[in-house]
Amino acid sequence: MKSVPENSDRLPFSLTKITVSDTGSLWQTEPWFQYFAVTAGTTVFLLAGHRVTLSAGEGLFLNSMQPYCLAAENTGEATLLRLSFSADIISADKTNRLYRNHVKPLLSSSAGQALLLHQADQEGLYLPEENNELELLAAAVRIFALTAPRLLAKGTDVLTEDSRKVRRLIQILQYIDQHYAEKITLDTIAEHAGFSRSECSRFFRDITGQNLFNYLIDYRIERSLALLSGTDMPVSAIASAAGFAGQSYYAKCFSERKGITPVEYRKRTRREV
Repeated sequence: MKSVPENSDRLPFSLTKITVSDTGSLWQTEPWFQYFAVTAGTTVFLLAGHRVTLSAGEGLFLNSMQPYCLAAENTGEATLLRLSFSADIISADKTNRLYRNHVKPLLSSSAGQALLLHQADQEGLYLPEENNELELLAAAVRIFALTAPRLLAKGTDVLTEDSRKVRRLIQILQYIDQHYAEKITLDTIAEHAGFSRSECSRFFRDITGQNLFNYLIDYRIERSLALLSGTDMPVSAIASAAGFAGQSYYAKCFSERKGITPVEYRKRTRREV
């Protein structure tokens, strides 16, 4: 997944143009609300316990702290616009009525996980093409006003999931994010998340559709990409920094997933700059 931010991260909202190739992506968890609008192609959203295919003209509103993964499963590329925004733009004051009546209920464990938006649903939703901060702010408020009540009502197009399962998935994802450069075993991940070894592996596969060990390899490889393209570190040092036991195993896993060697990737990305 390639993302190009369109405005400053210091603002309480962020517009991003995303190109999703068929190589897939890692799981992410964001504290902000997120609205995705598919502008071209078809892409698959993997949520905790859900698999959603969206085409151009459709969208998705994602509640705060909901794990998701983007992967394209078509022959071409899919493009999306993602507007992420903080609850603070609705109300930064947790004592006032706006927060109590509209924000707090959405952040509770009883709220829906995500809202599917068909073409007809998006008639009142508009994302400016240019980096217009006031328009983006207005768009975020408008999106929240149109989607939050539906997410709370849990209608036909609302996706829900056991909040306890979501929390435990986040624990696993955060552990991998914090310790991927170290030696990680299924036992250490399971202990952190409060599972037995067999329960942890089964839980991750059931809720994400992915093998936990394979996901760890994918994560480490994705983390190594910036080091390959942006530094002159030896490949052996990059392999170690990404958590691989040796350069040969790193190169083997990299080639299986990317179709080229780490050295070829480094050359190709530097030619493109």
